[in-house]
Amino acid sequence: MQFTIQREALLKPLQRVQGALERKQTLPILSNVLVVVKSQLLSLTGTDLEIEMIARVGLTQSAVAGSTTIPGKKLIDICKALPEQAQISFELVDNKVIVRSGRSRFTIACLPANDFPFVEESPGDVELSMKQSVLRQLLDVVSFAMAQQDVRYYLNGVLMTFMHNEVRMVATDGHRLATMALPMRASVNQPLAVIVPRKAVLEMQRLFAEGDEEIGLVIGKNHLRAVSTHTSFISKLIEGKFPDYQRVLPQTTPYQFEVSRELLKQALSRVSVLFTDKYRGVGLQFTPNLLRIIATTPDKDEVEDEVEIAYDGPSIEIGANASYLIEYLNIVKSNLVRVAFTSANHVILFNADIGEDNLAGQHAYVVMPMRL
Repeated sequence: MQFTIQREALLKPLQRVQGALERKQTLPILSNVLVVVKSQLLSLTGTDLEIEMIARVGLTQSAVAGSTTIPGKKLIDICKALPEQAQISFELVDNKVIVRSGRSRFTIACLPANDFPFVEESPGDVELSMKQSVLRQLLDVVSFAMAQQDVRYYLNGVLMTFMHNEVRMVATDGHRLATMALPMRASVNQPLAVIVPRKAVLEMQRLFAEGDEEIGLVIGKNHLRAVSTHTSFISKLIEGKFPDYQRVLPQTTPYQFEVSRELLKQALSRVSVLFTDKYRGVGLQFTPNLLRIIATTPDKDEVEDEVEIAYDGPSIEIGANASYLIEYLNIVKSNLVRVAFTSANHVILFNADIGEDNLAGQHAYVVMPMRL
């Protein structure tokens, strides 16, 4: 194996796959990047046995085909240490790769490419394509509500459901729930629901953070694969039964109003100034044309703020976690947010227009009431 590449052309795909590298060193080869040169194409692969990332880049100079695995962190550190626009040459000699650039030379011990493990894939049950911006939008609007290291392992991820004419994503940590659906045609024999792990969700958000090219999605019973022009991503799925999210969504909400997203966020942020890390509860007092936000801290500090709202129902107070509300208001970008509820003992339902396609009515965020 032998090839030459510009520093920037190598560094970007390396940074794409580094999220999959195993940092705990359970197996030495999991901290390595699989480097393959074939037909003037360089591919870099990283895996932790749960997710797998492949980044591809074309080579402009003549190359000799071959493959090996190189310690990922060392490779990235070398690229970062070299000057911008530097040309880097690689040559594999006796299970060691010699890296040259200018007057610098590095000799790095490698592990055989034949020992590199791959994530097993099952036949795909669903195939569809969507723009990167659409996938980002779906993930961004629900992923913040995922659980973190919950013993209910099926909550540590995002539920994806696929039907002939709709794709929906749902996330919940048991205290709040976010869902988003898009009308989209998919090659589906029958409706399919899968749970994508938290790490895979976060890596997809990172991998597909820029650009608007088409992404091909293939979903099987135990894996998900996302493929773009320069990147392939594979993840195992979580086995388990996701809660029936439709039971959480209120069927009727007699009390509804719209409020300025920015004004509500600012008021909640001001009230949160006196909070501790352990206490985030606020009382939301809904009265005609006015929302009063009040809180009393464990130190007996009191804080109150007000926001004008277009509400003409009865006076009702609902307790809620202020952090859950602020996180949601940071995610949505529309000027107005719709708020709906039934009583002080029921959930609060939030809704907003998401994205440029005005997808009102297909997105919902539910917050469970909190006892103050």
